[in-house]
Amino acid sequence: MYYVVTVEQGHQGCGNCSYLKFAFEAKTLLDAVDMARKMPSVKHSKLCVNAKQVDYAEYLQCRSVNSYHMFETYAPVRKKKNWRR
Repeated sequence: MYYVVTVEQGHQGCGNCSYLKFAFEAKTLLDAVDMARKMPSVKHSKLCVNAKQVDYAEYLQCRSVNSYHMFETYAPVRKKKNWRR
């Protein structure tokens, strides 16, 4: 079965995050979520944002794009607050 899992990316500064989409081939949805949480630069203490089962065509489409560059086009980073006065 094929799954697409969306998780929060870390290293964006305090209170900021962006989202990453990963495509996995796994036996169950929980296995796919566990694999996504173990990926580099993912906030490991957070739960996944979204996870769903997809068909093979959507799986290949998600795999053809680098997940670490997708956040720039699909989920912009929240703006950082300016603490200077």
